[in-house]
Amino acid sequence: MLVLYVVAFTLYNFIYVQHGFALPLQMNSIFGTQAGTEGYGWLMSVNALTVLLMTACVIHLTLRVSRAISMAIGCLFYVVGFGLYAVCSSLPTFLGATFIWTIGEILLATNGNVFVNQHAPSTHRARFNSIVSVTTGLGSTLGPFVGGMILAHATYAFLWMVMVGTAILISILFVWLRVLVVNSETHGSVAL
Repeated sequence: MLVLYVVAFTLYNFIYVQHGFALPLQMNSIFGTQAGTEGYGWLMSVNALTVLLMTACVIHLTLRVSRAISMAIGCLFYVVGFGLYAVCSSLPTFLGATFIWTIGEILLATNGNVFVNQHAPSTHRARFNSIVSVTTGLGSTLGPFVGGMILAHATYAFLWMVMVGTAILISILFVWLRVLVVNSETHGSVAL
């Protein structure tokens, strides 16, 4: 079960880092260096303000939703937000897209480690958390490299659609993870 989580969260980190790699490049490409840099600053301000102002609300709204399903829903926010980046041409649209995927970021950030701690053996939680941290860091490392390779041969729209497809896959993996959790609770076994 935790192996599937690691795969899903590694892929998540792979798409997440694109907001720090591909997005500023896209902003500069569309708006020029000066306006693109300023626009990217606005996007990251929206991201930060959304996290500050919406985290408590999002947590409250999803209290009764399982961790895995909350993360699956979070990935769907990435589908919409990053999907909009594929067609954005104005700053207000970029701002709206950033707000949308940031809700997904909140859902994944607030549920990820909790899921690991709920399902790792109590005697090995620190080990599992360190393994998860190192392994999922691979997604953060490979994201800019693969993103750069895609951009060397394709458009920003294509890159974002690859991220959308990956987010859909991750969402499916989190739903599958929920099914495994329910089955392990029903049958009394824990599958790592």
